Amino acid sequence: MKHGFSFIEVMLAMLILTVTVTSISQLQFRSLTRVQRNDNLIEKIGLIKQRLLAFVLDDKKRKQLESMRPHITKDEETGIKITTQLIEINKKSNLAPLKDLISIIQTEAAWSYEGSPRQEKMISFVLQPPKKEEA
Repeated sequence: MKHGFSFIEVMLAMLILTVTVTSISQLQFRSLTRVQRNDNLIEKIGLIKQRLLAFVLDDKKRKQLESMRPHITKDEETGIKITTQLIEINKKSNLAPLKDLISIIQTEAAWSYEGSPRQEKMISFVLQPPKKEEA
């Protein structure tokens, strides 16, 4: 009676173990790259929100947008280009009756991540202060 495993059984067990470990490491690597990409996206979205809120909260900056020209800023450190503009409400839109009450500010950002271009858009509906009536 033989005790132990044959060479073929050991090699088959090693093959199964190798394939399993390789599959698990590939899944782990894919998960890690996805986390890094999402981290980069969260950082960029934070910058976009910061710029958008600057226009939403600051009346002077919002008045700059009323010229209907986009306001473009480029951050050299992060390589992100942010374009903020006031969107005109179309007369056929369901928002047309609210034209005097709200304004729409759109912020669009473009950057490159690992050689591929990325882009995000944010839109904010801003309540306009009531216009002072002259007596």
